[in-house]
Amino acid sequence: ASASNAKHAKDAKGRSKVPPITHSAPDAIIHDRDPGHISYCAVSLEWLLEDFIAANPVIVHKNLTTKQVVKDIILKQTKNESYCEMLQRTKGPRSDVLSRGRSFYYLSHTWTRPFTEMIMMLKEHFSLE
Repeated sequence: ASASNAKHAKDAKGRSKVPPITHSAPDAIIHDRDPGHISYCAVSLEWLLEDFIAANPVIVHKNLTTKQVVKDIILKQTKNESYCEMLQRTKGPRSDVLSRGRSFYYLSHTWTRPFTEMIMMLKEHFSLE
C-alpha cells in the first residue's frame, strides 16, 4: 500500500489542496505536494546513524548488504505498508525523522554492497561527526 494512492482535491493548476505540513526547523521548506510524494519520505542521515543502526546491530555485526537489510529488517517490520508509512503513523521522536516535504537529497545506491558502507560514505560526504 502506498500513501500516494490517496485521492486529494486539486486546485485549477492541479496542485494538491492538502494544507502544507509545518515544521519548526529553521531550514524547513514545505512544498505544496501530496503527502504521498517522495519528498515526504526521506529519512535523516542522523536517524540512520543514531537510531536505525543502533536498533538493528545485526547490520554491523553481519555486515549486511542493503538487499539483506530490506529483506531481513525492513520487510519484517512493515508487513503491508512502506517503511515511510510505518514511520508516519509512529508517535514520538521517530515520526520526526521524515522530511515531510522539506528539502532532501535523493540517493540512488547499489543493494549489493554493505549498508554501513553507504552510510559511512554519506557521513563523510556531509561531515557529520
